[in-house]
Amino acid sequence: MSDKTISWWRTNFSNEDFKKMSNQQIQKELIKIKGIGPWTIDMILIFTLGRPDIFPIGDLGVRNGFKILFKTNTTEKQMTRKSNK
Repeated sequence: MSDKTISWWRTNFSNEDFKKMSNQQIQKELIKIKGIGPWTIDMILIFTLGRPDIFPIGDLGVRNGFKILFKTNTTEKQMTRKSNK
């Protein structure tokens, strides 16, 4: 088993527990696990928990999409502002 798997198991949270938690609560718990960062947490929230309100600005595909759409490089703050419109 990988360290991440063992750490996940030791959180004592089930998927049902995570389904009841807010995005911020989940982020707070998962970021404690070595090797789990913001991108991984976003992917868990989107694909495992089905949260539709996540905007993964750390995702290369999203960043490249913004670059194509707006024909410019944008910072994370700019991406967040534009995505909220």
